[in-house]
Amino acid sequence: MLEWPRFPSREPFFSVRGFKIGGQDKLELLKQVAAISTVPFLLVGGPLVGYFAGNWLDHRYAWDPYGKLFLILFGLAASILEITQIIRRVLNSEK
Repeated sequence: MLEWPRFPSREPFFSVRGFKIGGQDKLELLKQVAAISTVPFLLVGGPLVGYFAGNWLDHRYAWDPYGKLFLILFGLAASILEITQIIRRVLNSEK
């Protein structure tokens, strides 16, 4: 008679924490991938919001190129700052 293989009773078979990849929890790895996958959205989103806000300021107060230019650069700087914080968090979680 064939029997199903028995698994250790301390942890269910379908547990995400039970599997290790390179000595690291799979759940930790998924968290890191999720954090890093936000980087492209930040690189595009910050300057894009700056463009639209600057465009509104340019039309509202007749500051034609300066509102867009300043807020695009401000959005890019804010995006880079946020990306560096995300990378630091991911690198600190590996230790």
